[in-house]
Amino acid sequence: WPADWQLVDYEICHGGEGLIDPIGRGAYLDLSWPDCPQMNGMVFLAARFLLDVTSHGPFTFPGLATEGVTTIGCPPNTEQLWVQISCSAEAGVVCEYCTTPCDLTTFCNPRPEPGVLELECAPGGSDSGTITGIIEGNHEFDPCEEIYVTTDAEWLDFDYWHAPWDGIFEVYVDADAQGLAPGSHETWLRVIADCAGCTRVILHVRDPQSVPEDLDPFEPPAALSSWGRLKQIYR
Repeated sequence: WPADWQLVDYEICHGGEGLIDPIGRGAYLDLSWPDCPQMNGMVFLAARFLLDVTSHGPFTFPGLATEGVTTIGCPPNTEQLWVQISCSAEAGVVCEYCTTPCDLTTFCNPRPEPGVLELECAPGGSDSGTITGIIEGNHEFDPCEEIYVTTDAEWLDFDYWHAPWDGIFEVYVDADAQGLAPGSHETWLRVIADCAGCTRVILHVRDPQSVPEDLDPFEPPAALSSWGRLKQIYR
């Protein structure tokens, strides 16, 4: 987990025994269940962690088990084999979320870029931009077939293109400042599959009374002069 998260508590589930040893940004697990609890389906909940989340970041397990085989089953019918350890969660943001069940399937997680898209226009004007990204979890034999794009802002319109065969997408956004007051207006644009990935869109509507950016307010205005006067100055 991220370095600024704090581990508050943890437990071994289903009456298990063994060790959970917090080390820096992670924990080492060595667990067993002498009473041989029954599994419901293909997933067995081994441990729970409670963390104080102070920033955006993931909580993950480093892939395949690497400390030997795991014994499954109840005596006398036991079997030793390698197992896939699955644990993935994200927290600490307003918009992004995952509602995936805890099972063995991969899930489709859109990753739009940039995280913040800033647009600018005059009052009543418009501006446009492009958001691109990939869908994590997309596989050629199990592609993420559908994505959806939403926003709560009436001033933001969009169209999008999605290629399920390689898991990429593009969102084309158009911001319309008609009826908006000068200043900054913000909204979230969500790209949704199993999870939701978000880009914060900020539209800056210029104040018509402000000085244009290309004009230096401290530079004196140009003055008209005759050719005769110029010759007198540089003679």
